[in-house]
Amino acid sequence: MEGNTEHITEEQAEQEAPQVDYVERFRDFLLNFSRDGEDKKYISKIKQMIYNGANSLQIDWSDVHYTDDSLALYILKEPDKALSDFNKALRIVVSEVSSSYAEERKHFFVRLTNIPVSVPIRSIRSEHVNTLISIEGILVRESPVKQKLVRAMLRHVSVSRKGEKPKNEANECGAEFYWPPEDLGELGDVIEYPQTCPICGMGGTFKVIPEKGEYADWQRVVVQERPEEIPPGQIPRSIEVTLSRDLVDLARPGDRVTIIGILRVVVPKEKGKTLYDLELEANNVLVSQKTLEEVDISREDEEKILELAKDPWIRKRIIASIAPAIYDHWDEKEAIALALFGGVTKETKDKMRIRGDIHILLIGDPGTAKSQMLQYVSRLAPRAVYTTGKGSSAAGLTAAVIRDKRTGDFYLEAGAMVLADGGVALIDEIDKMREEDRVAIHEAMEQQSYHASTIIELADGQNVSIGEFVEELMSKYGMRFVGETVFLEKIPSGIRLRTTDFRKIYEVTPTFISKHVAPQKFYRIRYSNGYEISVTPEHPIFVLSERGIEVIRADELKAGTAVPGISGIPDTAEFPGDTLYKLYRKLFSSTKCPSPYTSLREEISLLVNSCMENSPLDEKRQKMLDEIASLNSLSWHKVETVEEIENNGEKWVYDLTVEPSRRFVSKGIILHNTVSVAKAGIVARLNARASVVAAGNPKYGRYVNERTVADNINLPVTILSRFDLIFILRDKPLSTYDAMLARHMLRVHKEAELVQPDIPLDVLKKYISYARRYVKPVLTEEANRALMNFFVEMRRMGSESQPGVVSITPRQLEALIRLAEAHAKMALKNEVTEEDAYEAIRLMKVFLQQVGYQTDTGAIDIDALMVGIPKSKKEKLMLVEDTITSIINETGADCANIKEIYERVKHEGVTEKELEELVRRLTRDGIISERKLNCYTKV
Repeated sequence: MEGNTEHITEEQAEQEAPQVDYVERFRDFLLNFSRDGEDKKYISKIKQMIYNGANSLQIDWSDVHYTDDSLALYILKEPDKALSDFNKALRIVVSEVSSSYAEERKHFFVRLTNIPVSVPIRSIRSEHVNTLISIEGILVRESPVKQKLVRAMLRHVSVSRKGEKPKNEANECGAEFYWPPEDLGELGDVIEYPQTCPICGMGGTFKVIPEKGEYADWQRVVVQERPEEIPPGQIPRSIEVTLSRDLVDLARPGDRVTIIGILRVVVPKEKGKTLYDLELEANNVLVSQKTLEEVDISREDEEKILELAKDPWIRKRIIASIAPAIYDHWDEKEAIALALFGGVTKETKDKMRIRGDIHILLIGDPGTAKSQMLQYVSRLAPRAVYTTGKGSSAAGLTAAVIRDKRTGDFYLEAGAMVLADGGVALIDEIDKMREEDRVAIHEAMEQQSYHASTIIELADGQNVSIGEFVEELMSKYGMRFVGETVFLEKIPSGIRLRTTDFRKIYEVTPTFISKHVAPQKFYRIRYSNGYEISVTPEHPIFVLSERGIEVIRADELKAGTAVPGISGIPDTAEFPGDTLYKLYRKLFSSTKCPSPYTSLREEISLLVNSCMENSPLDEKRQKMLDEIASLNSLSWHKVETVEEIENNGEKWVYDLTVEPSRRFVSKGIILHNTVSVAKAGIVARLNARASVVAAGNPKYGRYVNERTVADNINLPVTILSRFDLIFILRDKPLSTYDAMLARHMLRVHKEAELVQPDIPLDVLKKYISYARRYVKPVLTEEANRALMNFFVEMRRMGSESQPGVVSITPRQLEALIRLAEAHAKMALKNEVTEEDAYEAIRLMKVFLQQVGYQTDTGAIDIDALMVGIPKSKKEKLMLVEDTITSIINETGADCANIKEIYERVKHEGVTEKELEELVRRLTRDGIISERKLNCYTKV
């Protein structure tokens, strides 16, 4: 029978007699199946299932077909009956192996694999309804796990036929019973009550007793076609899938899955409708662990790939094959090629992941072919998702919680970066990224956490060291490693923190507890109430500005800054009445609220109350007034000192996350917690291990050479600094170049069919897939030396050109390693040689010259990218700030006039135009404020 797997006919099905005992036949299969001389396969699997405490068993359909093709056909054609019989047989066999375990677990389930009916999502039709099929795709949405009532405990509460004496004194039977009986299966989507009570035999009203019912975990997910299977210009198709019991939470949004199940019709809520939706009731979920298996590589393909790799010019040929219709941009195409091949991902013994993905950003003037390059790469990469900064779905680039309009359920939906897991995310117009994605990516890329020694206050008043506290919890309740982040597996409900909405105080259980790799330095902040915290440089701190409460990074915090505390405790700093006074004045100028005349807390409170009672306000102004009221009721403190400290051997930093407020209270100070729902959800639950090739437009239309790269594109420096290479594509008129460009474009339009890549697209796609799958090059001593010498020399040259200038950081060294590994991969080499290292260094020099070169000093200053301000500009900002302070101290005035500031700073080489820009930046950052026209004071 081994060769009969392909031909199962309808005649064979008809020969099956209805009285066949399928349960016994399935039992016989489980007890006796063996193949090719092996031991009884499923008996040993059942013993392993019992040992693991599970209640489901994976059954290979081809094993059933090998034994009995009519039994295999029965599974495909009548899956409901067949699976019910198979489950019963499994329970019988389990009871024979271990009667106590069978009694304890009661229900057991067969999970099928390897069925022959695989249907593309796009090809699902009515003929497949109520049959067993297999689909493949990407899980894009997932609802929370719910509890479904599968057997209800009913109470017969009243008898319908009056006059007949019930079995007890009252007019009710009172009997309780499970419904439906086990031989009738489980409840569907709605409870269908029995006609008569099985105890007393009479009809009547039945009441559900929820606490006595039998429940099963239940979840709804959406599976979408894989990007490489979608026909050009078509919208991806998807299907809803219901998961139950041990299948829930097996896969996450972004995972590639194979789902085997029974196709059902969904009965619409509106009666009389004839159009029905389809959904798949899953029997099994198989998650693909291999990210590049979707590109099939035959033996012939492998021979062709290895032959190509022998060509000494293979790298040049690969680069020339990327977007051949686009003229020039050789360095950019090479960088994209390196991103396609990627470096080598490593994992340390303690499960810390060191990324091998290479991220490339193209910033270019209009018409420099950025989008065309990205679109070409989307067809070339083995796995790629092309999207825009705003995203092609509600999930955007990362992920989002979406509410389903039909059911009202909430889903976690994967965005482009998650769908591209293991491949390349191509993001056009990244500068137009949604604010939610900006926050999510921004936070996911930063280390915003507390030093292990920081003392935090729990809701019960207990003071604990955050490091010892989190480590103790992780040793007790388990941990989960996700990249460079470790999450507490289970958060006990007894742990409570205090949080606030700046009005009331609440007790909550933290949403996430986690630890992250520690940075090289910390900032120790001491408050005026004596409380002290140590945090990472990027950690957000709540402060008061003229716009209300805002957050700034710890490394930008200044001594003397006002910070909020909870209401009901004494101020330990001067009440910021002037700031609240100004906020109220803004409101007063556009409403009929009473005019402010003082900045005392009590007077502002009276004004706010009067305004609320007597002046009708629109929603925006009402919100503003509520904010002033809450600010007025808070206690106020100030930052006494901010001190930069080195990391003396700390490996981890720690987070406590409170949602949705994103803040917790310790020692009366309102602290920012560090992981938002977006960050925690994406980092903890989803995979987003994709290379990013992104393109963006300059903020001012065209790239302005006099400004830094951070000033030229509308992206935060925390995102910019995560790119391994950034290229500036300028459109500069140059007659010789323009003539060659025009000649190339005219040839492309005239002879389009002759413009083709050096290596055919399908061959190059398989070549890239082969390299990513099998080639893991290792750095040689020579390559190590070359990279180390470059790094050390660049840092020496930077510091010698101007004291304090940093021309390259360890982050660029990591990028160099990835680039060198990718360069070796392009030739399928198992070692990274000097040649690979020098090419990586060449590209890095191009990048540094473009984004770090300072025209005023002639030096490369990587701070222009890493923090958005080169050292020379930073010094001028500090000069202006100090000058304002000096003028106010010397003259006794309440502000410094712009003319007097210029008279003092012009001797330090600051021009009038430069001063305007510096003052504008200091004002925008909340360091100084304009007290009156052209007169400035420190905030």
